[in-house]
Amino acid sequence: MSGRTHVTEVRVRWNECDPAGIVYFPNYFTYFELGSMDYLRSRREEWQALRRRFGFASFPRVEATARYRVSARFDDLLEVHTRVGDVARKVVTFQFQLFRQADGVLLAEGHIKAALTSADGRAMIIPPAVAAWFRGEPLPAEPSEPAADADSGE
Repeated sequence: MSGRTHVTEVRVRWNECDPAGIVYFPNYFTYFELGSMDYLRSRREEWQALRRRFGFASFPRVEATARYRVSARFDDLLEVHTRVGDVARKVVTFQFQLFRQADGVLLAEGHIKAALTSADGRAMIIPPAVAAWFRGEPLPAEPSEPAADADSGE
């Protein structure tokens, strides 16, 4: 994966495994979701400012895929590598690679697509400033009100 990557550590808990101690497949989506939320949390102040400034109410997931390569097992320490892969008109795609920390083996990879929605639940067009932020650029300054002209005599 290229671009800004955020790494989240996750330890496999027993309740995520089958009786043989192998991670049950839907739990990989939980690991991916932890990665995406940790990615956003790492830029929390900016994320909250963007939500207020551009008025989106929620960020529902609209698609998820996973490709499994090697099983994770109980008590493995995992690394979820998360990055924003694409920002389309209405959808942001988070891409993930899941590694076992002990040996660096790639266990799974996948993506989750999410949309920004308005208060009425409709998908919003992602503003250019928000798209740029998702791509790793700094939060753009808010437009300021024009200063009063001191020479105008008012």
